[in-house]
Amino acid sequence: MLEFKISTVNLLGFTSLLNKPSMLFLLLISFQICCFATQTQNVQDLTKKSGNMQIIGVFPNTFNFNYSTSQCYDYSLQGIQLTQAMIYAIGELVNNNSQLLPGIKLGWTLADSCSTKHVALVSMASILVGSVADLFPRYSCQIPEILNNTLQNNNSNLLSNSSKSDPFTIGIVAAKNEDVTTALASFTSSLFYPQISYNSYNLLLSDRKIFPFLYKTTPSMHVQATAIADIVSYFNWNWIAVVIAGSDYFNSMQSTLSTIIRNRHICISVKVILQDNYTQSDLSQAVSQLKRQNRSNTIILVGEESIIYNFLLAAQVENLTGKTFIGTYTWINSPKLQHISRDILAGALGIDIDRQRLIQFSTYLRHLDLCNNVDNPWFTEAWYHKLLLAGHDAASIYSSCHLDPQLQEKLFSSFYDVSYMSAFVIDAVLAFAHALHDSLGSNFEMQRCCWECKKCQEGAISDQINQGHCEICVNFTQSNNNRTQCHQLDTAIVEWTGGFMIIFWIVTSLLCIYLILVWITIIKYRDTPVIKGSNFLLMNIYLFFALIMLVAAILYMMPITDTLCYATTFAESIGIIGLLSTILCKTYQIAVIFNSSSRGGGIRSKLIRNSCQVPIIVAIELIFHGIYVGLIMYEPMYISQHLNNNYQIELTCNMGSIATIAFFALFAILSIILLVTASRTRNLPENFSEARYIFIGAILIVSICVSSIPTYYIAKGLNQQIIISFITLSFCATVLLCLLSPKMYIIYFRSELNTRQQAVASITNFTFSTTQPITTLKSAELSNNGIPETPIAVGKNVINTTLIQNTNF
Repeated sequence: MLEFKISTVNLLGFTSLLNKPSMLFLLLISFQICCFATQTQNVQDLTKKSGNMQIIGVFPNTFNFNYSTSQCYDYSLQGIQLTQAMIYAIGELVNNNSQLLPGIKLGWTLADSCSTKHVALVSMASILVGSVADLFPRYSCQIPEILNNTLQNNNSNLLSNSSKSDPFTIGIVAAKNEDVTTALASFTSSLFYPQISYNSYNLLLSDRKIFPFLYKTTPSMHVQATAIADIVSYFNWNWIAVVIAGSDYFNSMQSTLSTIIRNRHICISVKVILQDNYTQSDLSQAVSQLKRQNRSNTIILVGEESIIYNFLLAAQVENLTGKTFIGTYTWINSPKLQHISRDILAGALGIDIDRQRLIQFSTYLRHLDLCNNVDNPWFTEAWYHKLLLAGHDAASIYSSCHLDPQLQEKLFSSFYDVSYMSAFVIDAVLAFAHALHDSLGSNFEMQRCCWECKKCQEGAISDQINQGHCEICVNFTQSNNNRTQCHQLDTAIVEWTGGFMIIFWIVTSLLCIYLILVWITIIKYRDTPVIKGSNFLLMNIYLFFALIMLVAAILYMMPITDTLCYATTFAESIGIIGLLSTILCKTYQIAVIFNSSSRGGGIRSKLIRNSCQVPIIVAIELIFHGIYVGLIMYEPMYISQHLNNNYQIELTCNMGSIATIAFFALFAILSIILLVTASRTRNLPENFSEARYIFIGAILIVSICVSSIPTYYIAKGLNQQIIISFITLSFCATVLLCLLSPKMYIIYFRSELNTRQQAVASITNFTFSTTQPITTLKSAELSNNGIPETPIAVGKNVINTTLIQNTNF
């Protein structure tokens, strides 16, 4: 951090200066500027944060200004980052530091310079002395007679009386461009306001006679040139080449660097200057000039990051290898360098700043979203503009507040790549804070309000002494007990000890135990007619999908995150579609086997084989989830927020409208097909297959599906989590109870029905056609011991026998 003190006189007031003749003239000029600012109100793009005292910041949040429309345009993401750096420094490093300015809360006024000194001056004038214009007709640009009389008769109290509502300004942080810095320094120094520049190299600005109240947090060119010369001297290099990029650097660096280098008895073989208005031809000529000279392989490269990056790209095209570059913090750690070949930059040396604070600042930037960063309006406006240009649904992203990391890198990378200038902005704020702290004394503490006056209502705060009105807390924040700060509301989660969770865990545990029991049973009794007749392989498959449904139900009860939203959605869809498709294949198998119109050949008989049915189940899953994944990629899931009655934030996972409609449509189609197919098997033999219960189970599954649709749209937050969890458990329970419980009953309580003789009797007594039942089988269709091998084989044999009898009529 740059350490210096700003005098107490500079910080603690200048109202008496109005008695000076020079101030009369300055006030007249300032009033004219303010009058012009009134006529072009769109020029002023300001944001304020109240406090006991304030710091003013001017940053280039946009690149251009249209004089005809008085509008700023083209957002500068790096400029917005600098604005965020000042917000971070005041909020996190000053106001949250109990050892620095105890009892004093710093506020701010932030202005967009639109990268032009005209807008910067108008904004600064409106902030510092604009309140004078409020004493007079707002749209009058002539200096009123009353102003002249007031200035002549009694000037001492004019400024203090006209700005009572504004907090005291302790200084200004500005600006990025040299011309803007110079213009503002002339104005602020004339009003005796201290100003700190965070990106200034002009030697003229260091002249205390011209700019007595201007300070800088950037290292001087002399310090940088000395550090570079130390590196060159350390390696005993006698010849160097110099490349200076940018007019500001050229004016400040060339004489300083040349003098220091030559005093070390180091020779300069070639010097290349790249002006701000350089062309691609200038870059190529510069590279060619460096390649032609053979005295030095060491190149000192200083200047603006953007110009240096384009120069290095040209060097890469021209294959300028075998050189050692020496640089400064302006580019040596730039993220853009990853696009430059190692053959060009390998072994580059340089000087850099301490980036430990910038690491913390970078983490802070990554945690910002569209809801917790309302203090920086340019951040939210730039995001909205970028999202619209990229074709995204800006409204839905804004409602969810969340910013996807991929979108951050794709659309806003310049904001998240921390600039070295952010460190200098932070230093400027801390310099003002420490200077004020030292001026007031270590034992000073501003008197806090005792709240004997009228207290703000809930949801509003008053964070200034004798404040005339309360400020409403923004969405999803709430005032503290003293009504002095707005804090983030708590996020509601399902209570693990609540009544619903106790019921949920009991039901889930019972279903899990029962599922394990069923699974063990069908494996143990897999050679009995009941299990064989129900297709052992398909039973294992829908037990597997039932297990996935149990997992999905548990996931629904977990605290909501982006990852959990996708995990629960896909777990449930895989389980539901898998259950429906498996039961459908099972139902179709039974229907074909016991349909008198089947003649044992053709494609239908092949489809009922396990070798075909498992691929069919997999194909249905792949087709469904292929469509589903594509739609979710087109419309990603997002998390919405709403407040409950306990003033807690409840989160809800949401799918895009197209993905939701497609999910329920495909779900409904599969359910209807299952219901129609199941209706054809409701009267088939039940002692070894779940034919009687498949139709009942299908009705229950379709009913659950229908009830889940309005639940998804109506219920939100915790209610949606709980209801959908129980609906998911209902799917699992339907499969276990309706389709598998009859099997368990026969195996454990009616074992006499679980025999081959009983299976034969059941099938042979069943009517497969309009003819009389067949009660005997051909001897060729029996096994060696007179009993068919499996009940399904019995069914096939009986069908064939029936068909033979039909053809004999």
